[in-house]
Amino acid sequence: GKVLVRADKAFFVGQKDVIGPLQSMITSPRWLVEPKNIDAYEVESCTRLMIASNNAHVVQAAQQSRRYFVLEVSDAHQKDFAYFDAITQQMNAGGTAAMLYDLQQRKLTGFNPMAFPDTPALNKQKELSLEPHAEWLKEQLLDADEWKPEVKKELFFSRYQTWMKEFGAAGRYPLTKAQFTQYLQHPKLFGAGIQFRPHGGKRCYRFPPLSECRRAFDRRHDVTTAWDDAIYIRIKRTRRTGSAPTVNRGRKVNSTHK
Repeated sequence: GKVLVRADKAFFVGQKDVIGPLQSMITSPRWLVEPKNIDAYEVESCTRLMIASNNAHVVQAAQQSRRYFVLEVSDAHQKDFAYFDAITQQMNAGGTAAMLYDLQQRKLTGFNPMAFPDTPALNKQKELSLEPHAEWLKEQLLDADEWKPEVKKELFFSRYQTWMKEFGAAGRYPLTKAQFTQYLQHPKLFGAGIQFRPHGGKRCYRFPPLSECRRAFDRRHDVTTAWDDAIYIRIKRTRRTGSAPTVNRGRKVNSTHK
């Protein structure tokens, strides 16, 4: 097999039938080889996979992702032909041999190839890989003025259902009420103590302070969210009028999603 394989725009991140085999290719120590008209046999996998793409969302990187070392390539030398010509000339004039020598002299004592840095580009892939219900909750937490520390359970779930119908991922089924509550009560999110019933009233959720909720969201999904970013997008949820989202720079703007 190959030692280094480059996948250049080889798949679409939404292809669910690709995700499993891709993850297995990256982490499995052995491969099953099935030649035609010959019994299948296993071989040791020495493959290192490099994925290149121009898309914003490249891989399904779940929380605690351990498979991907993600870098966003600078465009500083885009179309800078002189820059790349000089590199090519240097490599053709003994540069490849010099690089091999440097690599062979590098000491690898204590080196663990799986202990790669957690980069901002990987965090971006994690955010883009959030499940629809997590994306909905993130949107609620971004809207500080609309967020309520106490809310009726039915109303909160109804808002989620409405969002899923209008903006949820195509082909994705919404959580049931029980699944929705289980998600909110996850120990790394808000915990089991958020449910309560006012005297003679309906069941409600009582959430911690907003700053604590935001930290819990990042902890649960292993992401670093720019909660205080200078750019906020106000999405007017009026599909009937077809109005486009408005972008405001330099100050916070509330989402309207009642």
